[in-house]
Amino acid sequence: MINDKNLVCHDCRKLFLFSEGEQQFFAQKGLTNLPKRCPNCRLSAKFKRNGENLDELHKVDCATCGALTMVPFKPKENRAVFCRACFIANRAAKDDVPAMAV
Repeated sequence: MINDKNLVCHDCRKLFLFSEGEQQFFAQKGLTNLPKRCPNCRLSAKFKRNGENLDELHKVDCATCGALTMVPFKPKENRAVFCRACFIANRAAKDDVPAMAV
């Protein structure tokens, strides 16, 4: 059994969770090294690599877990915004529910 791990981000020096699900994903992809960056710093690095403007990122609190996250769109006040982990978990939960017959 794999346990969640707390890691320190190489860029911002903050603790972040390397969850059991992420560890399984890394194993499936054959990745053996632990991530060096938190999800927000990974997103920032990806934007920089692709030459995209970091000014277009918006900081928001996840509607599920409350974690601070950055999104590449301006959130609407009446819509929930999720961090990457909660977004994936919500999508997986929806996929598990059988569709209703019409």
